[in-house]
Amino acid sequence: DLTEEELQSFSKPDEVGDETFIIVALMAMRHPKSNVLSGALSALVVMMILSTGLGRIVPNLISRKHTNSAATVLYAFFGLRLLYIAWRSNSKASQKKEMEEVEEKLETQQGKIASISSYIG
Repeated sequence: DLTEEELQSFSKPDEVGDETFIIVALMAMRHPKSNVLSGALSALVVMMILSTGLGRIVPNLISRKHTNSAATVLYAFFGLRLLYIAWRSNSKASQKKEMEEVEEKLETQQGKIASISSYIG
């Protein structure tokens, strides 16, 4: 029995615009779009299933008081961390730098895949 919140979580992914989204966009420019789309959607479904499952299981293993305390500390830590990063960054320079980092990661991954496929073939 899925609650309304769980159903809503499947309808609106919150990670649009992060590094993963950029990687998928760049991969779609270099590889068949259908393969990239199916891989990205499959990863999204797996992550939603894992997060929903852990969200249902973990509160049953740990007391509600400890779960709420841990969630509060983690949300505060990561929220303050993101504010600190945003405060220190130059938006134009950071976007360009992030794109360069993503492209570099893709190139190293493609090099690894090429070496593996040449080893296998």
